[in-house]
Amino acid sequence: MYRKLEDILSKEIDNPDNLGCINLDYKGININVYGVLHAITGGTNRDYVNFVLESIEREKKIKFCEKSMKAMYKGLDVEVEDWLQIKPKDAFLMSFKSCTKFWYFHTLIKTIIREKLNKNSQFGFNNIKIPTELSGDRKFHLLEPKERRIFAGFPIPEQYFNLNLKRRRGKSNQKIQFADKDWNWLSFVEPYANIPMRSIHMIEYVAQYCIKNNIKEAAIFIGEIHNSDIEWFVDNKESLPENINQAAKKIENEVSELLENKHRYKYFYYILSLFSGALSGMLIYAFIAVLIMLYYS
Repeated sequence: MYRKLEDILSKEIDNPDNLGCINLDYKGININVYGVLHAITGGTNRDYVNFVLESIEREKKIKFCEKSMKAMYKGLDVEVEDWLQIKPKDAFLMSFKSCTKFWYFHTLIKTIIREKLNKNSQFGFNNIKIPTELSGDRKFHLLEPKERRIFAGFPIPEQYFNLNLKRRRGKSNQKIQFADKDWNWLSFVEPYANIPMRSIHMIEYVAQYCIKNNIKEAAIFIGEIHNSDIEWFVDNKESLPENINQAAKKIENEVSELLENKHRYKYFYYILSLFSGALSGMLIYAFIAVLIMLYYS
């Protein structure tokens, strides 16, 4: 079903019937992995949201999803609690740095309004196919998942896993910029979102949940990029670089303990870190406002 980007840009091609998925066997569980451009509210336009909903309805296996997606789309069954891989420090920095950048709020509000008002994507408007506008269109899923991640501007999986680990150790501050304005907001939070580590958590959670509940087949709907992360991880599970392998073993144990209700208290730390970061950022604005008032009083 996959097509070349050049064909999508130059030819009249029908929309795909559904999101399409990567089919994997992991720990004896057959899993369909769907990548979704879930944006802030569920999609960059209403047509894309309907496309996701149609794909969810067609899938008859138990349907897992990443955090927050059950609130975006009907028909999903189980969230994989991947918040666990966003460590308190990252959760704090994600909300603090977002709140201290005024233009982030401007970008966020503009994006939410645009997502809710746009009925369709802008791709192909006036018969002009601008490549960046494809990332919010049904035809985006005509590209093969590995091509989609490169098109979106992400490193290939192994490099992205290494970047995640370096960021955790404070040894890298590299940022990813996105050409499509609909995804500007993501550049603020991506350095702290631990996307690759959450990818490992997601596939581990699905497999261990299914084994525990004697389920043989499952599907998972997750953000685009997680899907090709997971495919690379599963395909290379037996020959992972040592640093990624050690991180994966730790995540495997954390997921096992989470499913035994041993880590759920950490959700409080996660929420507290987000709140503390946002409050700290807001206090800076309050302090500046007080200084201005004192100066003019």
